[in-house]
Amino acid sequence: MISSKLQDAINDQIQVEMNSAHLYLAMSVYSEGKNLKGFAHWLKTQYQEETDHAFKLLNYLIERNGTVKLQAIAAPSAEFGSPVELLKRY
Repeated sequence: MISSKLQDAINDQIQVEMNSAHLYLAMSVYSEGKNLKGFAHWLKTQYQEETDHAFKLLNYLIERNGTVKLQAIAAPSAEFGSPVELLKRY
């Protein structure tokens, strides 16, 4: 059995990972729209990495009979400026 304190911390980290994934996906879509195909691909790779982290944590909780509490994900910006500005902001 997993403690409530650890379970809550893991659920919070799942939200952090999913927020990051959501942001990377938005940045990828923006880059794709600017015809920055390589940059968009790299950002999609980062998106996948963040979702992988979240699923590892989800599975950790499930395997220990913990409760997964999915939290809201904030909508990221749709405008980021240049690729340099995009990375400086986040």
